[in-house]
Amino acid sequence: MPQRIETHAQNNLTGIKKGPKLTARCDDWAPPLYRFMMSLFGHAIESIAASARRPGWVRVKLEDGTSIELTESRCADLGLRPSMPLDDGRLAALSRAAAIDAIKDQALKLLSRRSWGTRELRIKLLDRCVHAALVDAVIDELKAAGLLDDESFARELYDRECARGPARQALARAKLQRAGIDPNLIDRVECERQLNPADEARRLVEQRIKRAADTPRARLIPRLARLLASRGFDEDTARHAIECVMGTIDHELDD
Repeated sequence: MPQRIETHAQNNLTGIKKGPKLTARCDDWAPPLYRFMMSLFGHAIESIAASARRPGWVRVKLEDGTSIELTESRCADLGLRPSMPLDDGRLAALSRAAAIDAIKDQALKLLSRRSWGTRELRIKLLDRCVHAALVDAVIDELKAAGLLDDESFARELYDRECARGPARQALARAKLQRAGIDPNLIDRVECERQLNPADEARRLVEQRIKRAADTPRARLIPRLARLLASRGFDEDTARHAIECVMGTIDHELDD
């Protein structure tokens, strides 16, 4: 009896931080002797059934008992069906498709938690998959589907940081650089997001007032001043922003 194939679909990425590294190489899916036998005699699919663990996935069972999991869409793209003969080339294609789906599944989990830049996501996936070509295939699919977009990522990160005050602009740029975003894209985002400190301070005051509607004016105004100072706004900008929203404050900032 030939040795059973240790498929990466069975022992695939179960988490980015745990588990063995995914060595998703097409020529690693079977020992050399078994690959040679398959090239001579071929193989066949015994059954295709819905995966019990993953909605939208199927389990392809081969005649020797080997099981490989991949998405329904990938299975359809490959034209797989029960009793279908598999030569060495078809088995390699099936194995590669399963590996790509396993990597993509982990990428989608990461993207569901926050936005990622292309370079940092690629590095993260390469922590678990030594085959760069498969990771790059996943990256290409995510980009084509609009799920990975450096421009959107850069704008989102820049806006999120700068919403906390003008002092965060330099930090936003540094974070984008660390994420591997193209310097030209960073410059373009900065130009698009030229911030007016007075407008930003006023917007921050308006947001905070909505959340502190029951706070007495005498307590609220000093709090707003401290908030704006902590976000990097100078005293004149802070006073102007508060007065634009709440009217003349006179000596209330000294309370």
